[in-house]
Amino acid sequence: MITMMKQAGESFGRFFFLPAPPTILGFMRIMTGTIFLYTLFAYSYGLQEFMGPDGWYPHDMINKMRRQEPQILPPLEEQRFRSAILLDQVPHRREAVIEFLRRLKPSTEERRRQLRFIDKTMVFINNDPKLMPEQREMYYQVGMRFPVAVARMNAKQYDLFRQALNNPVIKDDDPALKQLPIFFSNLTPQERVAYLEDAGEFLEALPPDSTKQRFVLDWFSFYPVEERRRLLFYLDGTLTNNYDLPSNLPTDPTLREDVLQYLLEWGVDPRDAYVHGRGIFPPFSTCTTPPQSGGYILVLLWWLFCSPWACLHE
Repeated sequence: MITMMKQAGESFGRFFFLPAPPTILGFMRIMTGTIFLYTLFAYSYGLQEFMGPDGWYPHDMINKMRRQEPQILPPLEEQRFRSAILLDQVPHRREAVIEFLRRLKPSTEERRRQLRFIDKTMVFINNDPKLMPEQREMYYQVGMRFPVAVARMNAKQYDLFRQALNNPVIKDDDPALKQLPIFFSNLTPQERVAYLEDAGEFLEALPPDSTKQRFVLDWFSFYPVEERRRLLFYLDGTLTNNYDLPSNLPTDPTLREDVLQYLLEWGVDPRDAYVHGRGIFPPFSTCTTPPQSGGYILVLLWWLFCSPWACLHE
């Protein structure tokens, strides 16, 4: 080991400090500059398409990142940052969730009534001692589809379903109850009817489009288990963020729309960010016209070939 380190040190010293003719190094610099010039020449035919204001990295997007991109400061006492709300990274799925959040009632009490279905689903499943953790997760995902299953019933099916809920004992072979969650057998008739009404309240908050409904239900179904209760606190207005500040869905319409728009674009609550925007960007991000781009290239060429850094010394 010591011999290898000694050889590495000697090689490093020979390469950087041993006097030698600069021919090879100069040749490498010339070839590197030639390749760089060729690259610039190839770019010049579509410079604006590549790096202009509407190029691969549009100027509007760059400015938005410089001014709005959230910078998260993880708390020292935790291993990871706990975001107030976790959204899907797929844009069209996130858009469906934001539409659902926009349809929630403004007041905290009304929101709790709309979200009571989710709260009861978690409570009923967690209170069943016969279920293993894997079963609880499976039945929770099945239970989240209950409102949509009820909505697809016709009037006759719904009447039979409602009547079957009032029976003291749930019959497994009753065809009217084939859409029933597993934990219904442990509930009283009054609790079953109340749960059905809560499912109707929750269904009204879902987007009318069936595909978006599925996206929202998938979001709730596959939300991290340890964060589900925190999500409900965020939605009903009782959550504080990592800096002990209110971090929930605002009741004020203007502030609420600002938060939802930021969530739609960045996937993070703006109040969870330590600071917004970036202070450092490459010079090309500010080039919006061909003269600006050309000026930047000339400065770069001077830096590569004429600056003291590029001089060769024996």
